[in-house]
Amino acid sequence: MLDGNPDTLWTTTDGPASVTVTAELPAPVRANCLMLREHIASGQRVEAFDVDVFEDGQWHPAASGTGIGNKRLVRFADATVSRLRIRFTQFRVRPTLAEMGLFLAPPLLSAPTITRGGNGMVTFKVPDGTCARYTLDGSDPTSSSPLYTDPIPMPSGGLIVAQTFPLTSGAHFFGGASTARVEFGHAKGKWKILDCDSQDGLEGEPRKAIDDDPNTFWHTRYRDKVDPMPHHISVDLGETVAIRGFTYTPRSI
Repeated sequence: MLDGNPDTLWTTTDGPASVTVTAELPAPVRANCLMLREHIASGQRVEAFDVDVFEDGQWHPAASGTGIGNKRLVRFADATVSRLRIRFTQFRVRPTLAEMGLFLAPPLLSAPTITRGGNGMVTFKVPDGTCARYTLDGSDPTSSSPLYTDPIPMPSGGLIVAQTFPLTSGAHFFGGASTARVEFGHAKGKWKILDCDSQDGLEGEPRKAIDDDPNTFWHTRYRDKVDPMPHHISVDLGETVAIRGFTYTPRSI
């Protein structure tokens, strides 16, 4: 596995239900990508595997896969790795490995995913190997903008602009647009439906009109009969708030 020769291979004896390979590095290294190669002349045998990394004195799950073949690159979150463990959990006949390698791959920059819960706390999800910085005044974030570390309270709404950056300043990276802009209204944690004149079963329940999920929706009755128009839905905000506008999103699918 370590001799750099794809024609040589490691394999097991017959019969094991699962197999573990553990490698220890001469010194800890920063890494986020594991390269694996089966001995493809012997056939593609591995069907499922898990990867663990040893960091800060303990093992941590890093990644999993369902096949290797001639070459497989397995990405995982940046870690300072001193040992590496590959657990083959499903395979045909005896598993083989012809090569393995460890790399610190450039991060793939893409725009962060911004969501807000009913309590008004805004959270980001960013690609592995990146961090996010943000602004609340509408300007584009820079390397000196606040760093996202914990959920951001925005119960009264507002505009938030977030951008992903490599964890290591000046590092090479791949990707295109890495900025997201989202404007929130008042948080809906206290909102409740007072009434509506029509709904189509559980699929069209009115609560879905205020759940902050664009993939769900309130729908008036239409399958067994059609209720006469006009229709209405009434919402209690749970508090008195000052507003400057009102938005609604029609069904998108």
